[in-house]
Amino acid sequence: MKKLLLFYVMSTLLLGCSSDDDAPSLESFIPGTWKMTNLILENAYLLDQDTEKTIDLVGQTNCYQNETITFNQDGTAVVSSSSFLNISASLVAETEDLYTYTSDCVNDSDIYSVTWSMTSGGLLSLIEDDGFVSQAQYNGGNFITFSIPEGFEILLDDGTTVHAEEDILLMYEKQ
Repeated sequence: MKKLLLFYVMSTLLLGCSSDDDAPSLESFIPGTWKMTNLILENAYLLDQDTEKTIDLVGQTNCYQNETITFNQDGTAVVSSSSFLNISASLVAETEDLYTYTSDCVNDSDIYSVTWSMTSGGLLSLIEDDGFVSQAQYNGGNFITFSIPEGFEILLDDGTTVHAEEDILLMYEKQ
C-alpha cells in the first residue's frame, strides 16, 4: 500500500508540474491588425452643433474611422491613418474665457513603417524612423492603449496660436 501511495504522490508531482516556458508570452498576442476605437482627450469639448460635450473624438466625429496598426512577427509594423481632426477655438464676443469649438475632419492618407518591441513586463514600444517612441502597457486581451503627452492641439481661429494642448489616449482593438 505504501508503494501505491508513493507512486500516486510522485506521479501527481511529476505530471502536475508544467514549465513556464510553455506559456505563451504577451508578445505572441500582438501580431495582427489593430483598429483605433477611441481617441480620448483630457477635457470634454462641445464641438460644432453638438448638444453634449465629448472627450472621445472617434465616437463623436466622422474622423479616425479607419486608423490601424498591423504588427508583424518580425518586430515591424505598418501604421495606417486616413484622416485627422482640426479643432479650432473662437472667443465668444464680449467674453474673456468662453470659447466655441469647430471641427474639420481632413481626409489625409498616411502610411508608414515602424518597429516594435515588448518588455517581459508588457511595455509595448513603437519606434518611428525619426526616433519618436510611443508606448503602451499591454496586459493581454484585445485592447492596447497608448498614452501620448500633449498629443493633440487646439488652435485659436487664427490658425497659429495654440489654445490648448491635450494629453490623449489612443485605444486599439485587435481585429
